[in-house]
Amino acid sequence: MKWNDKKQLELEPNELDLLAWSVANEVVNGLNVGDFQQQIGISEEEFKNVAKQLRATPMGKCVVIGAYEAEAFRNALVLTLEELGDDEFSTRTGHEYDVGKLILQELNTGQCQVLCWNQVCLLAMRRLDSSVAISIQRSTSVFMTS
Repeated sequence: MKWNDKKQLELEPNELDLLAWSVANEVVNGLNVGDFQQQIGISEEEFKNVAKQLRATPMGKCVVIGAYEAEAFRNALVLTLEELGDDEFSTRTGHEYDVGKLILQELNTGQCQVLCWNQVCLLAMRRLDSSVAISIQRSTSVFMTS
């Protein structure tokens, strides 16, 4: 997984499998998400359409997605990790919990995120090498900059 200078994210096949297949399935069919737009950042229908497009990627191929889509999948992964926990995550997704957390860190690496939630905006810099955990409520909208 790597961000390019156009603020697009290149997903490797294993990352694509986890996000577009397993995590998407959990937030659409498995978990009680509640207000999908608020929790994930886009409508459920739009999320399904993006996942469907990503699932059309030939096996073993990488795919590039925009920051908007990456943020929706980041939010979905956060929810899936929180709701399923260590044991259930690997059982239901077929991926190790630690791999999910690593992919989440990679989604956050070097990205400055302006998080707006209930008219309260927070600025948080997340880095892969950071040892400080920042707890932030899931957002309704996120804008990524480098």
